Amino acid sequence: MKAIRFKLLANKFDDQYTFDLNGYLTRADFVSNMAKINQTVSTRPPPAGMSGLFILVGLWFLTAAGMAVAFLYTQTVALLMVIPVVILASGAAYWLLIKVKRNRFEFGMIDICERINATENIRGINYRFSKDGSDVADESGGSKKPLKHNYAVVIEFDDRFNIPSIQKYGKFPSDDFVNVSLFPQQQQQRGNMPPHYSEKKDEEKA
Repeated sequence: MKAIRFKLLANKFDDQYTFDLNGYLTRADFVSNMAKINQTVSTRPPPAGMSGLFILVGLWFLTAAGMAVAFLYTQTVALLMVIPVVILASGAAYWLLIKVKRNRFEFGMIDICERINATENIRGINYRFSKDGSDVADESGGSKKPLKHNYAVVIEFDDRFNIPSIQKYGKFPSDDFVNVSLFPQQQQQRGNMPPHYSEKKDEEKA
């Protein structure tokens, strides 16, 4: 089994055709399948990750500074209570948004890989969506990191379908096939017939 990994960088999976694909997958098929995968990424992008968290923390500091200035002018203690409420509410909303976007992205990737495999599995080719080195479809695996994940598309090839090996050793290994007659009844009748002798040949021998 041979596997080639294509990582997700800047919301796009690497679609550069490599020499490792020669004999396993044509350039046209690879480009077509990766275009479908990247189209799914563009319609269902993964969450922003740490950049979104930095923006949220910056808004928390601005809110705290604004409430502090307002308290100095009004001396209203209730304004200070707004700060933790805003932090908790915005933090919960941000976490929920990240979770929803991640689930949409991962489920979309699993779906497109399954649709591609519906035709590619016949040729011994399997597209698998990976997160942190684990299969996303495997619920028991995967990393527990809350924000940043390393996504990749892994293309697996069954060596039994390798085109160069088939050309090198012939069409198919002879041990895997048996010779079956297309006309078994005629062959059986011929086997039961007595051997045929030519009288002319017997006279010449005498």
